[in-house]
Amino acid sequence: MKALVRSFVAFPKLPYYDDQLKIQLDLAYITPELIVSSGPVNSYYKLFYRYPIHDFVKFLHFRHGERWCVWDFRGEGAGYSDSDLSGHVRHHPFPDHQAPTIQIIKKSVQEIDEWLKAHEGNIAVLHCKAGKGRSGTIACAYLIYNSHLNNDDTTTVENIIGLFTKKRMRPSAGQGISIISQTRYLNYWYRYLKETNKFRESHDWFDSHDTIGSIKYIKFNNLTTNSWNYLMSLKFKLFSYSPTYDDGAELKNLFNLESHHKREVNQKENCITVYPKTSFLKTSKDLKMTINGLIYYWFNMYFETATTEFDNQLQGSHLIKWDQCDGIKGTKQRGVKVFDNIEIAWVFQLKE
Repeated sequence: MKALVRSFVAFPKLPYYDDQLKIQLDLAYITPELIVSSGPVNSYYKLFYRYPIHDFVKFLHFRHGERWCVWDFRGEGAGYSDSDLSGHVRHHPFPDHQAPTIQIIKKSVQEIDEWLKAHEGNIAVLHCKAGKGRSGTIACAYLIYNSHLNNDDTTTVENIIGLFTKKRMRPSAGQGISIISQTRYLNYWYRYLKETNKFRESHDWFDSHDTIGSIKYIKFNNLTTNSWNYLMSLKFKLFSYSPTYDDGAELKNLFNLESHHKREVNQKENCITVYPKTSFLKTSKDLKMTINGLIYYWFNMYFETATTEFDNQLQGSHLIKWDQCDGIKGTKQRGVKVFDNIEIAWVFQLKE
């Protein structure tokens, strides 16, 4: 019964069956040295529908001896203790269905690369909860990085996601990386690696300094109903990431649309522009827009500014299109369309 339930929960990913150990696991070899897995558990209740940590460890020891290390990306908790893996684990948690920060991508990829190069037989095992979106995003980021080191100019984000999909998913089961925001951040990472050294140095310098940021305006274009009361009913919010003690990231609320904010309603152009009076101290340049707590969109303000020239200041704007938003739990189920696009403009200045 447990095996049937576990297979149902793991669908539509390809199952992995070890003929010698006679155990089934929810994992895939993306390359001979890179495994992506769902999160193993040690909870008695969760063992009914997820794969047990002892089978996971048994498999790794049997196939790879001591030459393995696990990377955990579950922002909701790993599901086991480090001692269950004899300390062979590193954590970079971030929330489910969300995009990782560039810092998480960069640090995870560097760690994986160092581990795999340390010994020819080493393997890296990446997991989140389902072993698809979060761990798949970092796996793809590593493959992009590896192709960059090998000067492979033919590699694209699209064909890396295609490789991951082929290895991880059942045929015709959709993309392995199906969350639009995660793909957007893989494109940021690709650009980070392919751009000039000056671009990377500019990004790293600005991203490592505390800044005072503010939203200059938020412009809602072609709302279904061009009225302030309707806009308020959409529960528009902005979030960013705050770093955690364990090299991860957690959500931090930055802005809630409220009635006292200055605004302009333009009936002729069918738009409403809001001018927030909100400043915030932050290091992360990642911003998440949400509608009704269900529809969301992640972007990075540095990459959308697209500049290597700045005078202690970073400012720009970005257009969020309805069909590029993520729907309920990262699906494309957005419900009834409520706007064409939203333009967000910002400015950052170094903290004095």
